[in-house]
Amino acid sequence: MRQKIRVNVRHDTLATFANGDEAIVSFARGKGRITYLAMPIEPRHFREILLGVLRLAGVRPAVTLLGRDPGEEWGVECRSVRKGKTVWVSLWNTTADLRRVVLVSPLVAKARILTSGAAVSASSTGRTCTLGPIPVPPFETLLLRLDLP
Repeated sequence: MRQKIRVNVRHDTLATFANGDEAIVSFARGKGRITYLAMPIEPRHFREILLGVLRLAGVRPAVTLLGRDPGEEWGVECRSVRKGKTVWVSLWNTTADLRRVVLVSPLVAKARILTSGAAVSASSTGRTCTLGPIPVPPFETLLLRLDLP
């Protein structure tokens, strides 16, 4: 399924279909940008597309989500924000399967899952830290607090 995009403002064409029709367009609106896609996104590709849009916008997440095994991060939404020496992380498993994920963050003095109080294992590698693996149950959201040194 695909739609025909008609934009009546100055815009950037980010991708086209083989026939030349616009597939993805973006334009400024207020202090941000609006991006339209002329096709549905398959769930397994949504993360890659969102990360690309964030890169284009110059947004750098406070943590990076990885799967314990390749592809295991699929279906897990990760949002993070840093305020001072604290990083707040939300992990939401949108699938019916248990997911085990790993986070890469700045060095951490202490990490815990707020929803259960459980500590998260951390190992440092230079200036970054690897957290987990963190089991994220089906359809559940975990909230984490990372205290930086």
